[in-house]
Amino acid sequence: MRSLRNLTLAVMSAALVGGAGQAAAADLPKEGTYDITSCWAGSGNFINFSQTHSAVSYEIVGTTRSNPPGG
Repeated sequence: MRSLRNLTLAVMSAALVGGAGQAAAADLPKEGTYDITSCWAGSGNFINFSQTHSAVSYEIVGTTRSNPPGG
């Protein structure tokens, strides 16, 4: 069960970082690759209903900034 929790945290973190990075890069090209720096911290609340069902919620705060090309 712990590996599922770690995988869920990794997926959620990647989604948040990706979404925040795209929103912060308003003056960069709309396509291609981005160089970003992110710093996040948070906690998760896991609830096990049974051997096969569980729920999780996350509270994560942080920042993401773009690194302009050649900067």
